[in-house]
Amino acid sequence: MTSAAVDDRLTGRVAARIAEGRASRVRWTWTFIPIAAAAALILAVLSSRREPAREDIAPRGTDITVASAPAPEPAVSRTRIPVTRPIVPIDQAPAPPLAPIEIDPIAVGPLVETNAIQITPIAIDRIDISPMP
Repeated sequence: MTSAAVDDRLTGRVAARIAEGRASRVRWTWTFIPIAAAAALILAVLSSRREPAREDIAPRGTDITVASAPAPEPAVSRTRIPVTRPIVPIDQAPAPPLAPIEIDPIAVGPLVETNAIQITPIAIDRIDISPMP
């Protein structure tokens, strides 16, 4: 493929093909964008108008009869327990009587140890640089 001779019109044909491809892509994009926007708008309108299915409403044409049954007796009486202590705000309430919890200490060594660094002076001789011509 690459060993074939190149004709004189190759660069012109490639440039024309690139320009033709770019023009067709731009035309397709400007056609597709309004169609997609209209479809999204229609979908949004239709989904907002749709009523949610309600299970508590019976379908039309059905006969609804309500059966009444006596309420069962409560198993627990609903009497209130008398409060023996006065109710106080939480910030004024006494601390609850709790025994302290005994915890064994954990022996952990230091995470970082520092060492002294001895820096000795470095002897640097003078460097003579001649000026450039």
